[in-house]
Amino acid sequence: MKFTSIRKLEPGMILAQNMVGITQADKYVTGTVLTKDDILFFRNKGIFGVYTIEANIPEILSPDLMQKCLTALAENDFDEMLILAIRIVGEVTKRSHALDFRSIRSYEDYLLHHSICVAVYAVAIGMELGLKDERLFDVALAGLLHDVGKTQLDPFLLVKKETLTAAEYDEIKRHPEQGCAMLKGHALISNDVIEGILHHHENANGTGYPAGQREDDISDIAKILHVADVYDAMMTLRPYKKGMSEADAINYLIGGKTILFDEKVVDAFLKVAIPYPSGCEVRLSNKQTALVVNQSENTQRPLIYFEEEQRLIDLSKDEKYKDINILCDSDYEKVVLHGTGNHSSSNGGEQGKKKILIVDDVFVSIAHTKH
Repeated sequence: MKFTSIRKLEPGMILAQNMVGITQADKYVTGTVLTKDDILFFRNKGIFGVYTIEANIPEILSPDLMQKCLTALAENDFDEMLILAIRIVGEVTKRSHALDFRSIRSYEDYLLHHSICVAVYAVAIGMELGLKDERLFDVALAGLLHDVGKTQLDPFLLVKKETLTAAEYDEIKRHPEQGCAMLKGHALISNDVIEGILHHHENANGTGYPAGQREDDISDIAKILHVADVYDAMMTLRPYKKGMSEADAINYLIGGKTILFDEKVVDAFLKVAIPYPSGCEVRLSNKQTALVVNQSENTQRPLIYFEEEQRLIDLSKDEKYKDINILCDSDYEKVVLHGTGNHSSSNGGEQGKKKILIVDDVFVSIAHTKH
């Protein structure tokens, strides 16, 4: 909620408080979607402004920083990435604890955008875990560089629509080691960063690669990168797979706790990830549709607005809706989930434990990882 002056009011903005002390006050209640006529009415009444709720996706990184990151990644400019990692920490630590990444996730130049997403998510997780700035810098840098080894691969392998052969998949699995070989000669990139990059595909139960490390042996940076990497990769539309909604991706992380992922890292991530971003349309279990207009303390239960009824509901507090759940994000379902393949699931965490996915730009079902 924020105060919006009359000159900045626009049709479609939503009243966040009842209007009091004016004619037709009963018309202007919390949840009212303002029209041009409403704004003109306020202006004629001499009203300076009103409190509004805007369904706008917050900016995660400044456009300047975003562009500099994309350029540095495209050019493998490691010196520049050291500087940019510091800036990422600075910008993310100023943001709200809950983050929505649709504004920086992209189907085009996937590898570059994915690396930025992983860096920022990793910093957010690190903040939730209580890491200090120096350690957050290491996490940000490792996120930016975690897939640098893929620049040494045949680009065809990263966009192939058909199932990879065993030899092709083995080649992709070499990218952590290739990345570390590229970075080891750089005096300002710490061993902790390189160690995190090398092992960001290790699983808690020892079924990952390249070393088959188990949970107690995996570095903290690698554990953080693993969660951030898998989450973003699952949601992104690629030539060979559909994207997955935020909510479904979160369910996979929950299902993979202690199997693929460190439980503390997943729990920290759940506090910063937004499954239903502001501005998206959602379908509810009672068959209603609504617009998410703001987040509550419980990111699974946001503030939603019913346009036809002109009614605002806080799912985290409204007793009448305590048994009503969000089934899906309608907008994301229509656009991102209409890719190729069929890899999305609406099942909860328990189902996820029965069939967990390892994501390394391809979905690989390894049901045996539960053992």
